[in-house]
Amino acid sequence: MSEEGNHPYVQRALEFLPEFETAVNQVYETGDWVTYCQNVNEYDKYLWEVYHNEKQATNPINTIQTKKYSSYRETLLFPLWKRIGERLNFQTEVVQNKSVAQVIFDDGTCQYKDLDGGLYINQTHLGNLIPTPVLVHEDKGGHFCATQGSNVNAIFRKFKDLNRNIITITTTDNKVTIGKDKDYGFMSSTNYIFSLRGKNVVEYIKHSSLVGDRFAFIEESIINKLNSIGEEPFLIQNLNLKTKHVKTIRESIDKKGVMVNF
Repeated sequence: MSEEGNHPYVQRALEFLPEFETAVNQVYETGDWVTYCQNVNEYDKYLWEVYHNEKQATNPINTIQTKKYSSYRETLLFPLWKRIGERLNFQTEVVQNKSVAQVIFDDGTCQYKDLDGGLYINQTHLGNLIPTPVLVHEDKGGHFCATQGSNVNAIFRKFKDLNRNIITITTTDNKVTIGKDKDYGFMSSTNYIFSLRGKNVVEYIKHSSLVGDRFAFIEESIINKLNSIGEEPFLIQNLNLKTKHVKTIRESIDKKGVMVNF
């Protein structure tokens, strides 16, 4: 085992895994999100405190390269996407360690984006198998400020350009500090902001438990919305495909020093 794997933080985290996996399997079967949040609370509290209270240099849970905490959060939310997908009136696949198409060109090529979770449909276009998004999820734990919100919304805007029916959701903690003057238009391409835990801002200085009722609300809300939309708007022939430009940016700049794009 690596030196990092022998770290006491990692060893303690591994002790929680069997119960965590059992809780994930149970909520997938039952949909009892309140019990789920209660069952994972001890593990969630341990990881939250280690992640937030110890600096990266000495903390393998909070090292960007290992992504142990972000991986935990992706697994925490995995049964939500899976339950939603299996209750839809059309077939989808769950995003797990996968990129989906964010931009599709009319020649069959794509630009892809890594997601933290969501749902997609595999479709063929000009001989290419393309994972086309239905539900896209970005997880932004910790401090969710206006800059963070703007960045997330820009990601979602590109998906909405492909298909305005794509459902977009970002999850975060209870430290959303977007200015109180910002209305919904500030994040116009974001369908859901889901704070996983506690009362916003005032309870963030210490661990707050996950809120099961919010998980249940998100599940039902997204299912109802996607089932009302149906499969048809997500089919490849109904997506907004882009025309690929013959010239590249560098070709124009290298030759003329100017790029004009209307």
